[in-house]
Amino acid sequence: MTSNAPPVEKAAGENYPGNVIWAGFENIYFLSAVAPEVTEKTQAQVMAPEKAGDPLATTVTMPETLIPAGGEASFQFTAYFGPKPEEPLIAAGHGFDQAVDFGWFTAIAKFLVRVLQFFHKVTGNWGVAIIIVTVIIKVLLLPLTHKSYKSMKEMGALQPEMQKIREKLTRTTAKK
Repeated sequence: MTSNAPPVEKAAGENYPGNVIWAGFENIYFLSAVAPEVTEKTQAQVMAPEKAGDPLATTVTMPETLIPAGGEASFQFTAYFGPKPEEPLIAAGHGFDQAVDFGWFTAIAKFLVRVLQFFHKVTGNWGVAIIIVTVIIKVLLLPLTHKSYKSMKEMGALQPEMQKIREKLTRTTAKK
């Protein structure tokens, strides 16, 4: 919907006046949306279901247009109904790609998606591509992992000394 639209649970029965870029419904994997070609003075409305089991509905209202008797008017919309891979959403325009939410790690996630897509093109298999990306990430993080294991080993070597100090402290506090 508009960039400041709340989640559907809060949106039912609401009007969103202004210049609507696109309106529709989405879940994690799919998007159903329409976008008016002319966004000026458009508005969107999310209609709550009348009874349990009825679907939610979204309408996009165009500005009032006077049509003379015997005249015609047309309004153009772009519609997208399907999965949410980024490329088709970008190609469709209208900001549909904003429906893909990578969260706080958007830059990292987009980079990893590109790397994953590259290896999918090379191998032709998503499973193999995922394994390759996982191995690459493990290799890149190997120095950090090694340092962590080394630190744990050093702490393990200090553990008997720390235990002796604890015992000594408990004896001295018990005597007081």
